Amino acid sequence: MKRKLLLFFAVACIGATGTLRAQGIKAIRINEVLVFNDSGYRDNYGVCGSWFEIYNTGVRTLSLGGCYITNDPNTPKKYRIPKAAQNATLPPKTYALFFAYNEPSRSAFHVNFDLADTGFIGGGRAFLAIYDQSGKELIDSVSYLVSAQVPNRSFGKSEEVKNPEWELAGNPTPMALNHISNDMSRAEIYQQKDPHGWLITITSMLVVFLLLIIIALVFKGTGSYFKKQALKQQAADAPKQAAVSDAPSGTPEDEVAAAIAAALHLYADDCHEVEDNGFYLHRTFNQPSPWANKSLNFKRNPIRK
Repeated sequence: MKRKLLLFFAVACIGATGTLRAQGIKAIRINEVLVFNDSGYRDNYGVCGSWFEIYNTGVRTLSLGGCYITNDPNTPKKYRIPKAAQNATLPPKTYALFFAYNEPSRSAFHVNFDLADTGFIGGGRAFLAIYDQSGKELIDSVSYLVSAQVPNRSFGKSEEVKNPEWELAGNPTPMALNHISNDMSRAEIYQQKDPHGWLITITSMLVVFLLLIIIALVFKGTGSYFKKQALKQQAADAPKQAAVSDAPSGTPEDEVAAAIAAALHLYADDCHEVEDNGFYLHRTFNQPSPWANKSLNFKRNPIRK
């Protein structure tokens, strides 16, 4: 009984290990492809050949040793990665770069086919795939139109997206993150979307006219506002002006001014009303100064000799 239990647990452990291994190898994916490399990344032999990049998206260290790479869907085991190959073990979030210009004798990372070969799936398209160590389970694949490939311009996937799509990567980034959204400059994007410049011209003119219309509306609205405010102020001041115009002319202020004018006139004519216990107003001319006035030296009771 104990032997049967031990055998059962051994089989279960082997099956679980195989399942985990199969699930782990599924984290491998083809990440970036450059079909025509004229002046970019070079291999150890100084050759600017076609290349593709494999990326470990998982959280475990995985080995590519024993896996198969092919460009023919009918021949999955076209190129086998040697198990003893150096740098075939990929820690999490790392890359492996393979050159594909049909020189497999140069290293374990030089495959025996070319990325521009279109003789397997037809329609001017090429195929690239990676299989597991059995050569039966497909891990990842991609097909692409060779005539649409631009020299020194790769296409790839974004590592920061869970289910990324293949996109034009712009500047190749071997063994590094594929910054898909930042590879093309703004001028290149405009050139791609508007090759003749009509769109940017019409857009610029629309923006200018729109700004002029907005400025005109602002000035018009401001003038109307101040005009309304002026009319309201005139309407508010109208009753006050009417009250002033209807007021009698003989106001206390006018009477005081008339009295002062009359007093000045009487004073100028050297006459004044005599009042009890009052005084006279006399206008004198050539009045001597206190030093020249001899009457100031007179005494009340002069001494007679």
